Amino acid sequence: MKIALMLAVVAILACSAQATITYVSKDGTGNFTTIQAALTAATAGDTIVVRGDQGIWSENPTINTRVVLLGQGSGCNGVPATQINGLVTVNSGGANSTIAGFHIITSLSTITINANTPGVIIRR
Repeated sequence: MKIALMLAVVAILACSAQATITYVSKDGTGNFTTIQAALTAATAGDTIVVRGDQGIWSENPTINTRVVLLGQGSGCNGVPATQINGLVTVNSGGANSTIAGFHIITSLSTITINANTPGVIIRR
């Protein structure tokens, strides 16, 4: 009986831990005003959407947990491309993360995936 009760509690806790979608906007209309602040607050499985109409994002964000990091626009659907001018680093805690929808605007801007960080997906 105790084992069944313990399994039920574990199942309830597992179901209550849900991934969230947060928005990053420089003008304060999102949940965060910097990409790094959103990444720091994220838990595994969260999605972070970065506004594309907020100008160039000059940051060096580091991904330390599995997230989906999405630029809001591609530039070809009427929504400005989300532009980043900086170094995006994915550490081992960010394994299996997805980065998509960003326009890297200078040759100095890169995405670095550190050793022992499998499954990182980078899309246009």
